Amino acid sequence: MLEMGADQVDEAVAECAELLRSVADRDWAVPAGSLEWSVRCTVEHVADDLIAYAGQLTGRATSGYVGYGITLDEGLSNEDAVGVVTATGGLLSAVVRTTPPGVRGWHSFAYGAGDRTGFAGMGVAEVLLHTYDIARGLGVDHWLPPSRLSRSLLAHLFPHVQPGPDPARTLLWATGRGDLPARPRVTAWHWHNAIVLPVEDGADVLELRELSPAAAMDLAVGGAAGHTWLGGDPDEGSRAAGAMVARAYARGTHRPAWGTFVVVRRHDERAL
Repeated sequence: MLEMGADQVDEAVAECAELLRSVADRDWAVPAGSLEWSVRCTVEHVADDLIAYAGQLTGRATSGYVGYGITLDEGLSNEDAVGVVTATGGLLSAVVRTTPPGVRGWHSFAYGAGDRTGFAGMGVAEVLLHTYDIARGLGVDHWLPPSRLSRSLLAHLFPHVQPGPDPARTLLWATGRGDLPARPRVTAWHWHNAIVLPVEDGADVLELRELSPAAAMDLAVGGAAGHTWLGGDPDEGSRAAGAMVARAYARGTHRPAWGTFVVVRRHDERAL
């Protein structure tokens, strides 16, 4: 399965830190690529997002952001600023690793509330995309997001984007940071967290949880799609549904919120 969790947060943060350390001797007051922010402000933004996302999960936020943020101390060296990113990345990673699967935290529309997978994906997105911005701002034009991380991120958070042969370039195109042949330039974009719909059914409280393309592809080839299934394994109908979502995603015809949902019992997190 194309995983999205604590290990992927760690990998993205390590990639970012490696790039930042290689340019720590440069002027971070210059703009970060096409952003209005400076490189230093962008680094601060990344660290702030990472710790904010951790707080949304640990605080079980339901209607707004947990009321705290992070700023870099005045006079903090560039090298030490890298340490802030690695520290906040470690906090998000630890939270993702220990948060139960049914827990969700609020995030503003149109991004939607996220579970541990969603906030891991949002953290990875912020880190990779802004590392790219920083690299461009400092003239490191060869840096690209890692291919496998990009592919996984697209299949989890960008289900409306048709995958391409180059996942990194497709991710950059989908977020308005580049061009792809035969595709129009993107000027407005968003990611999509899997929707959860509550269903009352007698003594058991059920939820409908949207099946992401990443989970659908895993389900289609014999995996569990990240769920623990009642009876041990998904039935053949569920696997066929996963295959349908995977095919639609590959063709670029999958529409989030109009796809397939998994029925989950909330009290024991069993998929039915």
